[in-house]
Amino acid sequence: MRSFISILFFLHVYANGEGAGLEILQSRKPCVGKYSNYKVIQFKTKSGKIGRWEILNTIRHPSPDNVNGVSAIVRVRNATGTYFLFNKQFRVPTQSWTIEFPAGVVDTNETAKEAALRELREETGYHAANVTFESKGRQPTFSSRTDDLQKHVLIDCQSTDLKQASPEDEELTYPLFIKESDLWHEIRRLETKYDIASNVYTFAMGIAIRDGLI
Repeated sequence: MRSFISILFFLHVYANGEGAGLEILQSRKPCVGKYSNYKVIQFKTKSGKIGRWEILNTIRHPSPDNVNGVSAIVRVRNATGTYFLFNKQFRVPTQSWTIEFPAGVVDTNETAKEAALRELREETGYHAANVTFESKGRQPTFSSRTDDLQKHVLIDCQSTDLKQASPEDEELTYPLFIKESDLWHEIRRLETKYDIASNVYTFAMGIAIRDGLI
């Protein structure tokens, strides 16, 4: 049991330069995995109340951006208009097909930008792509339950850049193109059949609000 318990330590937690008002008393990992750990954190509030938080600790590779992964908003242009590229992927944790942005884990010493372009090549076959935007900060994926952090990038490419995709054997994934003008209508239709990743749904809602559709 001792091998699963970290050395007792006391520190103050700070977020964005503001004192969080929590004192971490203990952090232990009752279950250690290859990609993720189950972690239990004991803390004390300003009033002296002792609390417990259970999280999924995702194992992060050393990288310049200090994130676990990256999601790419991929914009594809051709003669008929502008399209966004998504993945329809089967996810084991939810036992469901999910509509997602092309995304993946950042490897050791890899930047988020490099990881996004690599994942795009592997999952969709796009090679000649240009990253036109990269988030400065880090975006938590589910901050109340996991310490997983990612960045977002915008990638522009032409329809002629598509080559043979080479996804991993365990990845059940298919590319899905949706025209920008049809995005909200299609997401509303697809959500009756599939799960929609939260960042994809938020993105579609933002465009719908911009266009006065909701």
